[in-house]
Amino acid sequence: MNRIQRLLARTLGARMLSGSLSKVVIRGHTGRRITVDRAFYRAQKLAERSTLALRLSPWAWQVGQELRNAPVAALSPLVLFRARPDDCSIHGWEQMGPPPVGCAHDGRYNRAGTSVLYLSDSEEGARLEVAGGRICIQQYAIHAPPLRIADLASEEASNLLHAAFDLAEKACVPGWSGPATYVFSQFLARSIRRSGFDGFIVPGVRGSSSIRYRNVVLFSPEGTWPSWSKGPRGFRRDP
Repeated sequence: MNRIQRLLARTLGARMLSGSLSKVVIRGHTGRRITVDRAFYRAQKLAERSTLALRLSPWAWQVGQELRNAPVAALSPLVLFRARPDDCSIHGWEQMGPPPVGCAHDGRYNRAGTSVLYLSDSEEGARLEVAGGRICIQQYAIHAPPLRIADLASEEASNLLHAAFDLAEKACVPGWSGPATYVFSQFLARSIRRSGFDGFIVPGVRGSSSIRYRNVVLFSPEGTWPSWSKGPRGFRRDP
């Protein structure tokens, strides 16, 4: 890696592969690989725009087209985990579902009031997603199909999608120069839903080069999530 490449790597906040005219960055916290091309720089430019500006952008139309052809999760069932800080409101597995409609806080892939179910593919990943202290863990088993889940962590996804979600995964993450709000990532989530998916898989943003995990985000879980949960057998509280 020459001096210019090292400078670019520091600027982009990632490890850069050398030996080719095509530059590839690898994010340490997610493991996502992105080719530094026009799509990469276009995503950087649009990440701070308003929702309306994003909707009117030709780039947004292109993202929508790419999402329709996104890789679909084939492994079934997906064994997943949800973690919540232990408090007096949790009595068992029944309290380990998504927040009720209208009560959800603003999140990376949901607007305030819109209920989605955030799950991780490992218990370690689920723990990283919540604040420290004693937690409760619930195990889930998601069957895909019949659910149609886009795998946006797959290497088969286009570079445009990798570039877009790379920006979404840096939003509001300490130590990363990403968007200061969740507007961009929420826009991407709505685009996925409009493309006919029931949810999607992305790398977890609180990982590191030594700890990697994936998150699954499921739309409209109200009324259905109990059938995905492992119930009392899948519930555990830290001692």
